[in-house]
Amino acid sequence: MSNTTQKFSEISEKLIQFITAKADYYKYSGFEKLATLMTQVIKVFILFITVGSFLFFASFWAADFIGSYLAYHSLGYLIVAFIYLIGGLIVYAQRETWIVDPVIKALNELIESYEEEEEDHHHNA
Repeated sequence: MSNTTQKFSEISEKLIQFITAKADYYKYSGFEKLATLMTQVIKVFILFITVGSFLFFASFWAADFIGSYLAYHSLGYLIVAFIYLIGGLIVYAQRETWIVDPVIKALNELIESYEEEEEDHHHNA
């Protein structure tokens, strides 16, 4: 009876170690996914700030240049405003194709890559 109790104790101890290892793995995996996602968000944010700053200053330059060419500075600013209005309407009309679909595709690829890694890990374990 002592031998059976000892074996049961060893099995339960190994099971606890296995569960703890799996929990640690999934904590690490979740943290890794979060870090990757946050890195992507930060990259997009930096790109957005850079492009936005460029467009901001380029818009003033273009408006001033057009205004000087037409001899009415206010007309230059009005033309640039209409260019932004038309561009904004085009982006709004194409938002599904240009923004939503690529974001969903990128997130799906990220999730699928992690699922493949987990499947590989399960097959190797």
